[in-house]
Amino acid sequence: MISNEERNGPMDQTAVAGEAFAFSNSPCEREQLPGGSFVIRSTLPLGPYPASVIAVLKARAELSGDQILFRESAANGIVGEISYRDAYRQACKIGRTYLELGASDERPVVLIAENSIKTAIAILGCYAAGVPVSPISPSYSKMSSDFGKLRYIVDILTPSLVIFDDAIAHRNAIATVAWGDARLAAIANAQPGMLAWDELLGGSPVVPDLAASPDRTSKILFTSGSTGMPKGVLVTQRMMMSNQIALSQVWPGYFASPPILVDWLPWNHTYGGNQIFNMPIVFGGSLTIDHGRPTPAGIATMIKSFKRIRPNLLLNVPRALDLLADHLDADESFAEALFERLELIGYAGAALPVPVANKLSRLARQFKGRDIPVVGLWGATETAPVATAVYFPSTEPANIGLPIPGFDIKFTPDGSKHEMRVRGPGVTPGYWRQPEATAKAFDEDGYYRMGDAGRFVDPANINAGLIFDGRVAENFKLLSGTWVNVGALRVNVVAASVDLIADVVIAGHNQDYISALIFPKLDACRALAGEEVLDPAHDVVSNAKVQDAIRTALAHHNRTAGGSSNRIVRALIMREPPSVDAGEITDKGYINQRAVLERRAKLVDLLYSLSSGAAVIDIDPASIPAPRTLAS
Repeated sequence: MISNEERNGPMDQTAVAGEAFAFSNSPCEREQLPGGSFVIRSTLPLGPYPASVIAVLKARAELSGDQILFRESAANGIVGEISYRDAYRQACKIGRTYLELGASDERPVVLIAENSIKTAIAILGCYAAGVPVSPISPSYSKMSSDFGKLRYIVDILTPSLVIFDDAIAHRNAIATVAWGDARLAAIANAQPGMLAWDELLGGSPVVPDLAASPDRTSKILFTSGSTGMPKGVLVTQRMMMSNQIALSQVWPGYFASPPILVDWLPWNHTYGGNQIFNMPIVFGGSLTIDHGRPTPAGIATMIKSFKRIRPNLLLNVPRALDLLADHLDADESFAEALFERLELIGYAGAALPVPVANKLSRLARQFKGRDIPVVGLWGATETAPVATAVYFPSTEPANIGLPIPGFDIKFTPDGSKHEMRVRGPGVTPGYWRQPEATAKAFDEDGYYRMGDAGRFVDPANINAGLIFDGRVAENFKLLSGTWVNVGALRVNVVAASVDLIADVVIAGHNQDYISALIFPKLDACRALAGEEVLDPAHDVVSNAKVQDAIRTALAHHNRTAGGSSNRIVRALIMREPPSVDAGEITDKGYINQRAVLERRAKLVDLLYSLSSGAAVIDIDPASIPAPRTLAS
């Protein structure tokens, strides 16, 4: 149940602008620069923001200490909860232990743990002590065969303390990786020589320095390493706090009541660890930590969590919303529960396929009796995380909105496109102990190079929003010299067969035509195949019904796609799902285009081979050129 305190409005120090309207609808202005570049920014000034997460937590613990801040929801029910007062008290106690163990600005605390209440306390303890925390993906420890990324991260961090959620689950990494002089601890199943959770909480509480600079490094978040080893992004309190307030200024109606969130997104990523984690603290709400996942194995728990604690905001990634939409359509009781209180759905990290957006809108009208916004946001780990958001009426799922207050977006010509670069209080100062990478990340005017291209929805009206126009580094040319916009094409291909295709990787650099590596929705493909198989992934790949359905869908896509830069000529369904260990996919489900193409180069070669075999789906064989002879 939701407590009465949880329904109270935000505290004065974090009050949001506006009362009776949901979006700010504030316009942007454009400044032309020499050389074809230009800057757009919000005309709404960034409002005052708190100094730190721990300062707000302390104030809330004093004002409404009994209110629940964190809950945990598992398959068998709510398995834990903690109030604002107890969260603050425990954070201060564990913060004292960190300092006694030698944690400092140069010796951060490393956290290798799934989301939980105790994981949250471990993070807040670092904020209380004024030392950096670095949450690391548990997959680097539990799912890796060589621990290469984990070794690299530990070497560059030189941690004072490493906390695992379960020492048994991470036993191979604990025994194999060189931890230096760092102390090891475990929330559960601590082994001899390790500190147990109760020992970490055993000290007297530290008194947080609420006057500390908001520009000190508070967190080090490692990128997923799509172009090499991960980089440690420096995250400050100024970045996190300004971001929260800026978003509330452009979504004032949605922050008029405290946010009630149910979420699974990992805290070692910026969306979950900064946006979702901090939001309930800043605005006096609650976060139910969902043990479910948007996977066939985890979706049942996720549905139970939403039924138990019915959120008023749903902020997630497109892959999760895609899966949720299918289950909402099939389960009326789930849809009634989710839409009972829900006022907004937001997504980031990738474009939401049009069929998914349309399905969510239809379900909202059916079960809530009216539309609710389904809107995009855009940013990066380096922007903690939001740089733009939709804060005006829009029916275009690809719209990533406009700059939030405090952010300037600079558009710099890059071939036929414009790269978006960002500057503002929400932007990182750089990377941990990587001065060369930091220098390369910023241009001569101090703008962070996002590497994303963008364009206006309507060139005649900048206030209609922006469209993500692909990763500058992902786009490629066909042999004809025609550029391929990979980001836009991926979205369109998934949308062409959203019931069967989970994700897709686009190939064709220096080739005559475009091909696709398809990651299927196995359950839907098995249902279509109508067969019980011992090795479902293998048989689904070669099943004639599945191949025919995908061929038909992509052929339909091609008929309306236009020129060669948008048509899929051949496709191959992947037997093996994307590998976390190989960097093909992140914890949040984002596909790494480059890593997939490099790791599966032999499969890509099949798509351009004359003797491709039965596994390759020919969609447009007329576009495959005849073999070249030496004379040609």
